[in-house]
Amino acid sequence: DEVMEAAVARIEELLRQPRSSLESCVFVVPDWPGPFRQRIAQSDLLSREEALAKSEHRYRDGFQHRRGGKRSHAYVLGECDTLLAWLQNLHGAGRFRVTEE
Repeated sequence: DEVMEAAVARIEELLRQPRSSLESCVFVVPDWPGPFRQRIAQSDLLSREEALAKSEHRYRDGFQHRRGGKRSHAYVLGECDTLLAWLQNLHGAGRFRVTEE
C-alpha cells in the first residue's frame, strides 16, 4: 500500500504542475480494501473509478511469450476484482473525457 499511495501522490503532483505534459493517468490494480483504495477514492483529481468483478473480465498473462504459441492460455481469469481509476487534471478531463462506454 505504501508504494501505491506514493504513486498516487506523485501522479497528483505531476497532474497539478502547470506545464506538465501529463494530463491523465489510469491505475489498473487489484481492488483490495485498504489505505491505497481509500487514498485514490479521496483524490480531488479522480474522474472516475470502476470495479470489475473477477468473473467479468480477463487479462493478458505476462508469460504469454513462454507458452509456445498456445493461444488458448493467452488470457486468464483474474484472481480478484480489478479497480480502474482515472486521475485527470482539468485539461486532461477536457481532452479525454471518461464516459460510461
